Amino acid sequence: MRIYTRGENQSLVIDHEIVVTVLAIYPDHVRVRIHSPRNEPATWDADLFLPEDVSLESAELELTIN
Repeated sequence: MRIYTRGENQSLVIDHEIVVTVLAIYPDHVRVRIHSPRNEPATWDADLFLPEDVSLESAELELTIN
């Protein structure tokens, strides 16, 4: 497993095609934008919430794109 750290307005490119951008970081969740040209819709935003007993400092985020 690889762990990448990104701040607000920073992106991660997966397989030269999928772009995951961190839009905002809040105390209890992270807002991301995912752009994947082969999927419909090609771009969407998502709020990823953490369980109440986990802090952002110690959290690991696993993103699965099917």
